[in-house]
Amino acid sequence: MVAFDTIEQLHPARLQPEHADSVADLRPFGIEIVGVERFGEVAIIQSTVGMFGPIAGLGLSATTTKFLADHDPLTRLLNRRALLHRLAASESLGPHPLALVFLDLDNFKEVNDGHGHAVGDRILARFSSLLAELVPGGGLAFRVGGDEFALLLADAGEQEARDLIGRVRVALEGNIDPLLRSLIASFGIATNSSGRSAPELLQVADEAMYAAKRTGTGIEVAA
Repeated sequence: MVAFDTIEQLHPARLQPEHADSVADLRPFGIEIVGVERFGEVAIIQSTVGMFGPIAGLGLSATTTKFLADHDPLTRLLNRRALLHRLAASESLGPHPLALVFLDLDNFKEVNDGHGHAVGDRILARFSSLLAELVPGGGLAFRVGGDEFALLLADAGEQEARDLIGRVRVALEGNIDPLLRSLIASFGIATNSSGRSAPELLQVADEAMYAAKRTGTGIEVAA
């Protein structure tokens, strides 16, 4: 039995075809297997969080399983599942200040289409690193899907969220990478100052982001 202790060992690792069916054990962790691509004597597992292998029958470590369940494999940021868990955990602690920022890279599709998916993946990874560096202590960055991200700020309100957005914009505008400099983002801010539940906070932050995108204002705050 082979054990994998780090995500670097696992992605993009290869799996013998006879072990392809053993990956079903990851489904309780929110990872669905959607297919297996076979290349001669090896196979690559396709899942809802990316392509990887080998999995359960070959001795996937608990550390790696947890990482895969909670993180986006491309950017290494926490994923939407982890965001839902963090919001639920925060709600269980009772009333306290919390700010959620949703953001969308408005022109990422143009970058991806114009330069190819490999470059697009590199830009997403670098942008994610930028977010992880800029989020303050106690805050978390997430990739919720595609070119959409979220920033969760504990003990924070609208002003702290605006301050972080400002730092993200400055970091993009002054970035040494011209493709990162070209990115345009729309931001939606929601706070729990009015006693919103975790699902409500997610919904209004998402709606505010799309309002900012639709109107071209760049930033919208949920009422």
